[in-house]
Amino acid sequence: MILSQSSVVDLLSAFKRVWKRPEEVGQILREEIPLEVKIREILDRLEEQTSVALLKNCSDPHRRIDLIVTFLALLELIRLKQVVARQADVLARFESSRA
Repeated sequence: MILSQSSVVDLLSAFKRVWKRPEEVGQILREEIPLEVKIREILDRLEEQTSVALLKNCSDPHRRIDLIVTFLALLELIRLKQVVARQADVLARFESSRA
């Protein structure tokens, strides 16, 4: 299914499931990941592969900052109609590909 207004809720639901995973507690460091850098990483990865699983776009899916920036980058790319998100089935993982 191609991501549309009604399936944005599904994408957000998938993000929430990943978000609820426990994060290892350690030293808190302030790290900035520019949105433009993450967008470029996603587009570069999609030039190498036709489709990429949602979490494969995260450098480190165990770090919440990386999940947030990746999610925002994907939403921006979807808004700009450069990327589409697909889900083969209700319980299947989301895949992103070039529009």
